[in-house]
Amino acid sequence: MAEPLETPGFRAVAEFLIADRRNVEGLAEADRRLAVLACLLAVDPACIDVRLLFKEALSSDVSPLTLEIALVHAIGYLGAIRVGAAYRQLGDELAEAGLAHAVIHDTAVESDRQTRVDNGVRLYDRFDPGRQAQQARMFAALSPDYYPRAMELSGLVLQSPYLALRERQIMTVAMLACLGGQADQLRFHIGVALRNGVSRETLAGIFIVVQAYAGMPRANSAASLALAVLNDDHA
Repeated sequence: MAEPLETPGFRAVAEFLIADRRNVEGLAEADRRLAVLACLLAVDPACIDVRLLFKEALSSDVSPLTLEIALVHAIGYLGAIRVGAAYRQLGDELAEAGLAHAVIHDTAVESDRQTRVDNGVRLYDRFDPGRQAQQARMFAALSPDYYPRAMELSGLVLQSPYLALRERQIMTVAMLACLGGQADQLRFHIGVALRNGVSRETLAGIFIVVQAYAGMPRANSAASLALAVLNDDHA
């Protein structure tokens, strides 16, 4: 008679998954850190793991400016309230480390709304020229105000040059994958990621990280979308 298999408990499985995802083939350390931050922001931005990640990043010479811009970027996908919980943890970690917030911390948002809208359209046109005109026509049927406000938000969160488009897409793909139910947006951003330096191997690494933080169904759905985008591009 075969010996029964030992069944690991919750803590053993959870700790294994988190530790195991610290070394994922195809995912460089800096990329892994961004993917993990994005997953944590999407799942539980107030958890202690967020602060531990900030500590790890700062000890690896990641600047407070880079971390703050990463959080600004996340606002567009997760909202100010959710990301605000992580921002407070960043402030606590910076204070403990004797560091200050980034110089841009108190920079006021310019008052010209149309400039912000135009910036958003211009920045999104880098992703897919012509898509914004189509989006504007579609959302105008709902309200003439909705699309400009969406582009205004995009102009605010995408305008900083301190976080490269490739790194932004790693975060965006990870956040959308963790959220689930975002197939249209995720397909679009996977395509943008592939066109801007994110390799197939890095995408796979992102989804392996998502397995640990958001579960296999959402990771598998995202991986299936990535395969569809890769097959379409190949065709």
